[in-house]
Amino acid sequence: QQIGRLGVNAQHYPLIFPVNYALDRDVIVIRTDIGTKMRAAQHANVTFEVDQIDPVHRTGWSVLVRGLAEEVTSEHGAAIIERTRAARRANLAA
Repeated sequence: QQIGRLGVNAQHYPLIFPVNYALDRDVIVIRTDIGTKMRAAQHANVTFEVDQIDPVHRTGWSVLVRGLAEEVTSEHGAAIIERTRAARRANLAA
């Protein structure tokens, strides 16, 4: 899937945002601008969910992941930054 949902706590309320994402090995990478999502997720416990539903056959699947969010910066090294950019390009091409 190309769209998932990020769950955060912001201003004392749980919020869920649709987000574009990519996988980098065992890390879920989300690209977003500075704003509510970034502020609420910074070094916080978050959830991420992705699913697919077939309404015709009434079937589907869902994956829910819990983890600690952190911002990808130059401190993570050029390799991870390039991998996330490559993952984004691959998602756009798909």
